[in-house]
Amino acid sequence: MIPHDVYADVSAEAQSELKSPFAPADLPMNANWFTQTVRLLRLTFHLVSGLLQVSLLFPRYDSVKRMNAVRKWSLNLLKINGIHVNVRGATPQARSSGILLVANHISWIDIFVMNAAYPSRFVAKSDVRHWPLIGWLSAHTGTLFIKREKRSDTARVNQQIAEALTIGDCISIFPEGSTSDGRNLLTFNSSLFQPAIDAETLIVPVSISYKYSDGRHGDHVAYIGDMTLIESILNIVSTKHTVAVVEFGEPVPTDRRPRREIAKILEQTVRAQLIRNQGA
Repeated sequence: MIPHDVYADVSAEAQSELKSPFAPADLPMNANWFTQTVRLLRLTFHLVSGLLQVSLLFPRYDSVKRMNAVRKWSLNLLKINGIHVNVRGATPQARSSGILLVANHISWIDIFVMNAAYPSRFVAKSDVRHWPLIGWLSAHTGTLFIKREKRSDTARVNQQIAEALTIGDCISIFPEGSTSDGRNLLTFNSSLFQPAIDAETLIVPVSISYKYSDGRHGDHVAYIGDMTLIESILNIVSTKHTVAVVEFGEPVPTDRRPRREIAKILEQTVRAQLIRNQGA
């Protein structure tokens, strides 16, 4: 079980790190070529340093140090890319039966945004496992990989989720099953909700949205369609400033209700949060 202090509310110091220093202003959106080059170099170095930290130090860390390291590393990755996180709502309290975070999905960088706000283990598509550097880091920091094209693989992953919740882990899932442009929400698939229902744990709705520094919707972050990972990274590093808004909603008790009913409630909640944050 991961100790409570890992999942305590973000401290005042951490909150100051997560606040965006950019008020809406008429600022240029694109970073110059020098900034882009520096960001790419720093990003490469940061990924390599993550590999070294996970391979050399993680075996010596207890669960508290690991989760704190994940949060700090994620925060630094976002800062390198000019992304600042604005956390809204109360982060959930740790439970012996674990926590399931349910979020909308826009980009590969969602994982690091959520880890900066509240570290957890993720369920990701199996393709991520084969991404250079990021795939290795994900696999060695507790990510569970699912082959979405194989319906039979859901049972295997659900068993892994159940085991993780049993020891008090926090698990994050993206039930849309794909990424969107962040303006609209795709239908939530309920297949990964069953372990949380069986464990009678709380399920927390989380919305993620991205904005330019002037408050406009940040289309540049979306990793959709036929876009490659390299193209997505270049879109992000070439944008001067980005604000990631992460809102934690009120926990939804399972009460042994059908998983499709719970999925619908969570979908409606996340959609409402997205609409609210798009206008804020």
